[in-house]
Amino acid sequence: MFNFKQHEVGLILFGLDQSLQQGNTMYIRQMGKPDMDFLKNVMELESYSENKSEGGDIFDALEQSLITIDEYVKKKKYEKKIYVFTAGCGKTDYNSQQLEDLVSKIQQVNAKINIIAFDFLKKYNPENEDLDLELTKLNEDDDTQTKVQNLNQKLLLAIKREIPSQVQFYPSSIALLIQKQFRSKGYAPRVKYRGTFEISNFLKFDIQMYTKTSEDKLPGLKQYSQTVEFDKNEKSGLIEKEVLRYVQEDPNMQPVDKENVGKAYHYGKQLVPLSNIMEQEIITNRGKREGFSVQFFERKYC
Repeated sequence: MFNFKQHEVGLILFGLDQSLQQGNTMYIRQMGKPDMDFLKNVMELESYSENKSEGGDIFDALEQSLITIDEYVKKKKYEKKIYVFTAGCGKTDYNSQQLEDLVSKIQQVNAKINIIAFDFLKKYNPENEDLDLELTKLNEDDDTQTKVQNLNQKLLLAIKREIPSQVQFYPSSIALLIQKQFRSKGYAPRVKYRGTFEISNFLKFDIQMYTKTSEDKLPGLKQYSQTVEFDKNEKSGLIEKEVLRYVQEDPNMQPVDKENVGKAYHYGKQLVPLSNIMEQEIITNRGKREGFSVQFFERKYC
């Protein structure tokens, strides 16, 4: 659900047995940029599959998510999205007034709510252009669903009618197809060179050369001392690199101060010192390309 490095995500598991956590909501991951720990937390969700709870309160989960995002983002300009994966089996204690307050909270936080339904909201087709017809279907009981699912369906419908642009329903079959587009990157490969590669008179084959399309650069790694106790604080045990310069002919390898180190370039077999002014001029004119024509004439033509 994230395809950019600057995305920040959180993960809340709701509908747990209250003996596992105070209340029925567990914060698997607080808000932050996704990393390997986040991936590990997602993979460990399977360990909660044996939870005996019938399901969580969708509306309580929505409210907790809204509060978490609002407290984290505050006044920063973020695009806020909430994805709720649910089968709609959890009972709710929310009354009409609480639902109205929830609608107001969604409007205040200005978040987009995406309900991903598993064996739930099955009659709803988000691809149908006639939205009123699809919403009317949700107002009717579905014989393949339980009473709790039908009730949750109608309560979600009431919220969507209030704020249709901020609440979307997706059956799991359609949602998974939509999510695939976040996992891929498309490139149009262009051939830079096309020709025959000849190794010998008897060994030839056609080749095509492509330019580089994409490169993911890994972040620079920090070095830490293993002689001190490890601490998560980024400045604890950090090793700073220091370059020591010395003259190669010096048997004692006495360090040379940085102020006494100069730069030079090869000109033929000679080494020509490079002054700071010349170095600055080279840096300034690095992008410029110039050509010179040197001509010689016999003396009688001068």
